[in-house]
Amino acid sequence: MTSLLELLDAYDDVILRYRSVMEKELASLQSEGALDESLVEAKQAIVKELDIRLRELRAARESSAYVDPELKGRFDQVQHTFMQVIKLDREVEKAYLNRGSGGEGLADRRGGRDWAAARRHYGMPHGGDR
Repeated sequence: MTSLLELLDAYDDVILRYRSVMEKELASLQSEGALDESLVEAKQAIVKELDIRLRELRAARESSAYVDPELKGRFDQVQHTFMQVIKLDREVEKAYLNRGSGGEGLADRRGGRDWAAARRHYGMPHGGDR
């Protein structure tokens, strides 16, 4: 059986790969050049892997009655990295929404936001304007 520490390390590795892809995606968006669709595909694949790793962590945590204090410190470190990734994800989202209306961005003709395009990009179900 895999230890909690090994699972945390694997989860952290996936988070770091996700952050790297998002940093590249943000740089691509800010450069006003063509968007690299492979980054979006890579991000979607990593999200699936994150979900798997999170389920493994939850299952291991539920089966463990005792958590080593050192493990708590490692968990806090991984959680901090994850929070940085969430902030970066918001920056990427803003970059998509603020990108010009030159056909690649998500701005609509009225100068507002194309929320439908944003939902499609993030794989969200169709809804109202927001």
